[in-house]
Amino acid sequence: MTARTLRSQVAIAFASFGYVGFAPVAPGTVGAAAAIPLFLLLRWGDSAWLEIAVCAALLVAGAWSAKLAEQALGVEDPGLVVVDEVLGMLVSLLFLPGTWSVILVAFLAFRVFDIVKPWPANRLEHV
Repeated sequence: MTARTLRSQVAIAFASFGYVGFAPVAPGTVGAAAAIPLFLLLRWGDSAWLEIAVCAALLVAGAWSAKLAEQALGVEDPGLVVVDEVLGMLVSLLFLPGTWSVILVAFLAFRVFDIVKPWPANRLEHV
């Protein structure tokens, strides 16, 4: 592990979604679950454009922070980087009703697909 600068510390904090990614067990699942309160807050705003804008911002900031976190930690695809799970959950729920049953099914489906990584997701992961 290399010395951490303020920039890399901020990147790690963002990439781990406020240190949620440091969960000792199943950090990806914890990260996906942590996206649900954010989804509910965004849905409360009742604006699809706001949800899309947040997803776009998470995509850009998440890619930046994940890359810097990898460099700072000296590990490729560290488990603590869960911003991709957060974004994946938000995208999974983007145009669906915000009911608890839909949220639960989307969460379970997202986790299964994220773990199994069927084609073409398995190819895109290396991009």
